[in-house]
Amino acid sequence: MSSTTSKCFNRLLFGLTDSLLRTVGARGRRQRTYLEQKPWKSILDTDAPTSQASLNRILGIIASLPGLLEDSDRIRPDQAATPSANQDEAISFCSHLVEFVGDLFIWRWDWECIHPQGASEIIVDPTVSLSVDENGIPLYRTVFFYSGIHQGKQLLIYNSALLVALELANGWNVEDAPRLALSNLFFRGLC
Repeated sequence: MSSTTSKCFNRLLFGLTDSLLRTVGARGRRQRTYLEQKPWKSILDTDAPTSQASLNRILGIIASLPGLLEDSDRIRPDQAATPSANQDEAISFCSHLVEFVGDLFIWRWDWECIHPQGASEIIVDPTVSLSVDENGIPLYRTVFFYSGIHQGKQLLIYNSALLVALELANGWNVEDAPRLALSNLFFRGLC
């Protein structure tokens, strides 16, 4: 890798890390960020090596998460309350949430096509594993194995975003968000 290429790659990596940290910080504050806007997402859609393109896409998807959290708080500030005050806004929010879950599913399917052996579940071998207790018994029956650090990071980001989205859906009594997302994708011809 040339010095110029290395510098460009390091700047890009710094920018993506900064973007991820801003998104995660905004998630904690539950406030929308500029990263959710179309011009930002279009930057992530540029041609890049396959692994980088996957990372760009998942970052573009999760950039919407702080906005979803903000909308949830705005529409229904008291999580115990039912969203009857503004039914249209609540329905629109739930629709966006289901669409977000669908976007995550599409990303995961595409990722699997690009990295068919990128992640696998393996049985823990207590003779070589660091995940054993003081008696040499495995702490976990199986663990995930990633073919590379980048694939592992991408799936950890995906899994984290999916867990937050499903937790939010559960709070809105949309427990069937995965089924609804799959139905929407099926009707749109995307699965």
